[in-house]
Amino acid sequence: MKNSNFQETAGFERLSFSKILSFPIFWLLFALVISGSICFARSVPARVLPLNDEILLLNAAAAQEIRLTSQMLNRDTRAELAVLIIKSTNGENHSDFALKVFNQWGIGQRGVDNGMLILFAIDDRRVEIKPGTRYKNRFTESFCNKLLVDNVVPFMRANKPSEGILAAARTVASEIRNFEHGSSSKKTYNTNPLPAEAVKTTVQSNRYHKPAPKHQPRTYTPPPPLSSGRKLMRAVFYCLLAAWFGFGIFYFYKTFKQGTMIMPYMTFAVYIILSAIALAFLGYHVLIPGNDSDTYFSGAGGVSLIGFLFCISHICPRCNRYMAVYSRTLRSATYTSTGLGEKTEHCSNCGHHSVSTYTISRRTRSSSRSSSSRSSGGGRSSGGGGGASW
Repeated sequence: MKNSNFQETAGFERLSFSKILSFPIFWLLFALVISGSICFARSVPARVLPLNDEILLLNAAAAQEIRLTSQMLNRDTRAELAVLIIKSTNGENHSDFALKVFNQWGIGQRGVDNGMLILFAIDDRRVEIKPGTRYKNRFTESFCNKLLVDNVVPFMRANKPSEGILAAARTVASEIRNFEHGSSSKKTYNTNPLPAEAVKTTVQSNRYHKPAPKHQPRTYTPPPPLSSGRKLMRAVFYCLLAAWFGFGIFYFYKTFKQGTMIMPYMTFAVYIILSAIALAFLGYHVLIPGNDSDTYFSGAGGVSLIGFLFCISHICPRCNRYMAVYSRTLRSATYTSTGLGEKTEHCSNCGHHSVSTYTISRRTRSSSRSSSSRSSGGGRSSGGGGGASW
């Protein structure tokens, strides 16, 4: 009798186990577990270069200095430095997360892979350096760890995250310059590290208790003053830009108001384009990225160039006054055939009216990869780098 009951009980257990996979509640719970893990996984932040401060940790001056450091590095070496500040990776490995962010943002130039990412996870008390493939052999794990421990970790342990982030940007930028300029020196530029007394301060086990250093370090180093020669070159650039802009205004005033051309409009177009290229080349060497006045004047020059080219296309060939120009698409272009457009010119001053057609080039498919890991289509990282905790 007891044996029979045991067989019936075993049979019931086997029957229950065989049917459990067919119960809808099992698959519902399985789906909830999977979806929960996906929801709690840390998503890649928005691509904001050169600085994405998700938690608004930096003040305006520190954020501006990091942007200026990245812009100057890009101007000198064409490398692209990005800094990402987040609260936490939600348990994801910091190196893997930094690699995912790097490749999805596409930091650096395609094919050159000269990008660099510095990731700060504040609540995780972790900083990670992820280099582009070009710098992988230079920024090894041991090199990055020593660089961070010597220049960044002391600031973070002293509860001065802004100074630590600035030190990381300056130090990494100087190492990239050393690499690009062929310097054999491994010594980094001065990044205003903490005094020796502050570095030796014992940090309590409680992460929220941060002892203050005996001597406060300098929190911000203003850029060096401009030399007299640099100031003179900038003044000359401003004068040339003003003269270029004024001559363009005078040319179109004489043309549209009086119908008199100082020079043929095609000659003027060539003059405008060549002089704009010369001014852009000069401005590249004398202007300072991030400077408010330089940004304003360079932006004004670009807008005026677009305006000049627009006005040139609206000069009536008969009376040299302003004429209206309309364009419309008669047949849209496809991937296999060209399209057809129509251009209409009409001058209300002399009655000039002209209708012409033009060919629209075939559409082309994007050559960028469809992989989600490189949606931005820029540089890539194949790993490497290293990090440190504080």
